[in-house]
Amino acid sequence: MEPIGKPKRGLFRKYVVIFVVLVGGALLTSALVELFFSYKDKREALADIHRERAMSAAVAIKRFIDHIERQVRVAANTPQPVSIAGLTLRRMDYLRILKHVPAITDISYLDRAGKEQIRVSRISTDSIASQVDYSGKPKFKDAKAQKIYFSTVYFRNESEPYMTIAVAEQGVEAGVVVAEVNLKFIWEVVSQIRVGKAGRAYAVDSSGILVAHPNISLVLKKTDFSSLSQVQAALAASPHLSKDKKVIIAQDIQGLNVLTTFQPIAPLGWRVFVEQPLREAFAPFHSSVWRTALFILFGLGLAVLTSLLLARKMVTPVRALQDGAARIGAGALDQRIIVNTGDELEALAEEFNRMTVQLRDSYDNLEKKVAALQKSNMVKDQFLSVMSHELRTPLSIIMGHAAMANEGMLGDATQKQKVSLKKILSSAEELLTMVNGIMEVTKLEAEETKVERIEFGLGEFLGSLKLSYNF
Repeated sequence: MEPIGKPKRGLFRKYVVIFVVLVGGALLTSALVELFFSYKDKREALADIHRERAMSAAVAIKRFIDHIERQVRVAANTPQPVSIAGLTLRRMDYLRILKHVPAITDISYLDRAGKEQIRVSRISTDSIASQVDYSGKPKFKDAKAQKIYFSTVYFRNESEPYMTIAVAEQGVEAGVVVAEVNLKFIWEVVSQIRVGKAGRAYAVDSSGILVAHPNISLVLKKTDFSSLSQVQAALAASPHLSKDKKVIIAQDIQGLNVLTTFQPIAPLGWRVFVEQPLREAFAPFHSSVWRTALFILFGLGLAVLTSLLLARKMVTPVRALQDGAARIGAGALDQRIIVNTGDELEALAEEFNRMTVQLRDSYDNLEKKVAALQKSNMVKDQFLSVMSHELRTPLSIIMGHAAMANEGMLGDATQKQKVSLKKILSSAEELLTMVNGIMEVTKLEAEETKVERIEFGLGEFLGSLKLSYNF
C-alpha cells in the first residue's frame, strides 16, 4: 500500500480562509449597504437643506423687493394734483421714502402724458417740472398697462446694479411713480444665507448676470454666470416657484465641484442659487466612510485571530487522529489516541482505540496458532523421518543381500535361485519406490495442511481487522 501523502491544502488553512471570508464578507456587505443608505440619506438631507436655504434666500430677496414695491405703492396711492403745492407735497413724501428705504436712490413722478414732473434723488440734484418725456419708455407704458413694472437689471457706470420699479396711480389723471433701486443692498440679504462654512447664496437676472453675491466685488464687475451649467438649466426651467427643484453636482465660477440648487423669483425673472463645496457637504459622510473602513479592518483582524484560534482547536484533534491512525498502520498497536474534545472527534478516537485492542488480540491469537502449527509440523517431520528410516533400512538390506547373492558373492546359486533373487530385488526396488512415494505424498499433505492452517489464521486476522474498521 502506498503511503498517504501530505494534503495539498490543510484543514487549518481552509478553516482560516472560510472564517475570514465569511466574517469579512458579512462585515463588508453590511458596511457597503450601510454606506449606500447613509450616502442616500445624507444626500437627501443635504438636498432638503439646500432647497430650504434656496427658498429662504428667494423669499428674503423677494421680501426686500416687496418692501420697496409697497413704499412705491404708498406713494402712488396718495396722488397729489399736478401743481406747485401738489409737487411740494409729493417731494416731501418722496424724501420720506428715501429716508426709510436706503436702496431707493431716485424716485420720480411721470404725469398722465409720461412727462417727468418731479425727481428726488440722493445722488444727484432734485428737479421739478423738467418735462422730460418718458411716454415711450417701458417704465411708463408697461406700468400704465400692467399697473406695475419691474425692469431688467442695468448697471450704472458699469459697476453698480440697478433696477426700476414703476407703479401706476389710480384715476383719470393717473400718472406713474418710478423708483430706481440700487441692488447692492441685496448683498446684506444674501450674505446672511449660510450653508455650512463655505456655502453661499447668490442671484442672477434673466440673462445670467450676477446681481447679488456675498462677494460684492463680483457683482460690481458685472460678472456673467450664464456659462455655468446649473445657471443654464435654471434659466431654461419654469420661472414659477417649485418645491421639487433638484439638487445637483456642478462646478462654480472657480471650477470647484459644488452641490447646488436654485429657486426662481417669478415677478423679477431672477434665479437664486445656493451652493456648497462638495467636499464640505459630504465631509461627515467621508468621515463615516473612514470610520467604517477602520471598523472593517478591526473586524477582519478580529476574524483572523478568532479563525486561527478556532481552526487550531478544530484541527489539533484531527491531526491527533491522523497521527494515531498512522502509528496503528505502522504496527504500534499498544498506542492510544488521546482526544479530549467531548464531541464526535473524541468518540472517533475511542473507536480507533477499541479497534486497536481488537487488532492486538487478533494478532496475539494468530501468533499462538502459528506457534502451535509450527510445533505440530515439527512432530510430523520427526515421525516421517523415523518412518522413512524404519522402512527404508530393511528394504535396503534386503536389496543389498539380493544383489550380492545374484552376483555370486554369497556362493553359487542355481538358475532357479537367480530368477527368484531377481524377482526379490525387483520387488524390493518397487517397494522402496512405493515407500518413497508414500513419504513424498505424506510430506506434501503436511505442507498443504500447514498452508491451509496459516491461511485460516490470516483469514481470521483479516476478518477481525475488517470488523474493527467497520465502526
